[in-house]
Amino acid sequence: MRIQSDLCHIDDHRAVVKVFAWNEEQPLGSALGEGKTAEIAEERAINRLFSRTKQKLNQQEYNQNKTYKTTNNKEGTKNKEEVLSTNENTTQLKNSDSKIGVEVNNPNNEPEDWSNILSLIDIEIKRIGWNRDQENQFIIRILNSKDRSRITKYKDISRLLDLLTHISPGTKPDLAIVKSKKEILIEHSNEILAQLNWDQDKGRDYLNEKMNVISRFELTEEQLSEFNGLLEEALNKYVRK
Repeated sequence: MRIQSDLCHIDDHRAVVKVFAWNEEQPLGSALGEGKTAEIAEERAINRLFSRTKQKLNQQEYNQNKTYKTTNNKEGTKNKEEVLSTNENTTQLKNSDSKIGVEVNNPNNEPEDWSNILSLIDIEIKRIGWNRDQENQFIIRILNSKDRSRITKYKDISRLLDLLTHISPGTKPDLAIVKSKKEILIEHSNEILAQLNWDQDKGRDYLNEKMNVISRFELTEEQLSEFNGLLEEALNKYVRK
């Protein structure tokens, strides 16, 4: 079995590592890990990957001949390289801030690169004014995960970002109003309907014509997004008149 790790991000507070695994030439997948050090982040990523693939990592073999190297560049930022070698397994940890990913074998077509959404979450957390403990309180509340690094599904990390964008600055984690994505989409369609000056009957007729249902609650989140797009097109035409 072959293991490779990429150091996706490191600063004074955390490191993010992405781990890949192959069985001969067959890719087993990849996973993301976050921790206070690169080693902790890598261990979490490996444990997550092998829990997904129902395989166990031989820790004794894995821990043989570890070497670490830390250097400082001119800007004072820290770069780390970790080379882990065994007779048959090689793990290389490289400084690569360009990608943060999830599984290679991706049946749900989830994005491999999580860097953008993680950056947006950082921005929202800063806007709200939460520290790491407050962020973790909120994550436990809505996703039942101890912290962001333990979120393994892209739909969950997307839901986290979506909820954060609707929280006002200074709101305490336990008092933040949590709405479903469907509720948010319906509220958005209500806003567009009001701008169109459509009454309830006209809105229902348009919904029935375009989506073949009589209530927005019958639609999935994807269908609601599609319906809102149709309403926005109608609003653009209305504004041009």
